[in-house]
Amino acid sequence: MKNNSIFLLFLSISTSSLRSSALIRDSQDETNNDVNTVDHNGDKADNLNTEQNNKYDAGFSEISCTDDKIDNSCSLTKGREKKKSILVANRYCFDKYDQCARWVEEERNIQGGNICESNPSFLKVVCRLSCGVCTPTNSFPWCQDYNIECGYWASIGECNRNEPYMVANCKRSCNQCPLDPIQRHVQLQHVSGAPKMGDYIILQKIRHGANSFTQGLTYNNYTGMLYESIGNYGKSEIRAVDPKTGRILQSRSMEFKYFGEGLTLFDNCTKLIQLTYKENTGFIYDSTTLDILQAFHYDTTTHEGWGIAYDDLTNTLYVSDGSEWISLWHSETLKEQCRIRVTYHGEPLQFLNELEFIRNNNKRMLLANVFTTDAIVGINPETGVVEILYDFTELWPYHDRSHYPYVDVFNGISNTDSTNEIIITGKFWPYMYRVKLFV
Repeated sequence: MKNNSIFLLFLSISTSSLRSSALIRDSQDETNNDVNTVDHNGDKADNLNTEQNNKYDAGFSEISCTDDKIDNSCSLTKGREKKKSILVANRYCFDKYDQCARWVEEERNIQGGNICESNPSFLKVVCRLSCGVCTPTNSFPWCQDYNIECGYWASIGECNRNEPYMVANCKRSCNQCPLDPIQRHVQLQHVSGAPKMGDYIILQKIRHGANSFTQGLTYNNYTGMLYESIGNYGKSEIRAVDPKTGRILQSRSMEFKYFGEGLTLFDNCTKLIQLTYKENTGFIYDSTTLDILQAFHYDTTTHEGWGIAYDDLTNTLYVSDGSEWISLWHSETLKEQCRIRVTYHGEPLQFLNELEFIRNNNKRMLLANVFTTDAIVGINPETGVVEILYDFTELWPYHDRSHYPYVDVFNGISNTDSTNEIIITGKFWPYMYRVKLFV
């Protein structure tokens, strides 16, 4: 799925950087009244979204900043020089506009430049996430409070009385954020029946194309070939990759109207099946030639396609759609047979993304990325219960990722021809990792 920086996809993307600048200026003019807001002391302040209030975020460390400084923890104040004590703002790390990622990416592709540096007074305020001025501490960067008063409003019952506004703008305070399995594990670590934490070791670090917006990985046990599905409109394709070197050996582009998604091998590894994001169209390819053998229509609970995995034991395809539901399709008819609901200690686990099956002592386990987290969960494919959690936060630590401003979320799981070994990566990550799981 999905670029987590852009949930609204703008298809009419300009090829002119001048038009991008004009669009930014228009947005800047339209939002002056919104950005310049009166703070609690009566002073004007830019980017009030980054200012914190102690009664809502107790426990965060405090820092001091002046009006000539703006970074991942300070707000830019106008008028006389003034010191403020505010809380670290990484929790409020988000883009105010859905266009932010497009502005940054378009400038980089066309001019090779950094638009955030050419217009920092605006972009580093409203496009903090895309400009890399902060790192979200919440695993779900879009699930934030967009007003400093959200905590207070929620405490007096506004989440119920004014639900449409509060759910849109105060998700965090209204408890509308999806479950993060890594954070939930900390809460449940001493609770009986909670999923156990699995261990892993890194066996190999493999080169990976930095232009690879990875949506799916799958491995051919007969030929030793790794296949990758690349997403984004106008850039989607499938690739045959050497799993030892990361070299692309073969590729097939998709039509501009398709956003490539999950990918898996089936039918004795002779065929590949690929989903698309919102187009409700799937494709079946010859795994040797990458020729399209069939296009087909499908639907899911969210009307989207995210991840797909094949269980050869039951001849069944498992399909995720960003919800807590996984659809089971017959691999010959491609028709849904049933659904399972994935739960984490009894709670529905949403945003299931890339899927893959592994086996251990004849026991099947369905692995799933959880979108925007560094978690992979091990799911019982019959009950939907999460039985094990793998925390890959330290696989490629955030402080190392910060040197690569365009990297995106952790996504992509493939088994290998060795028991309990998988290959994993992320969108625009420069490396793949072959790791051994301890189940």
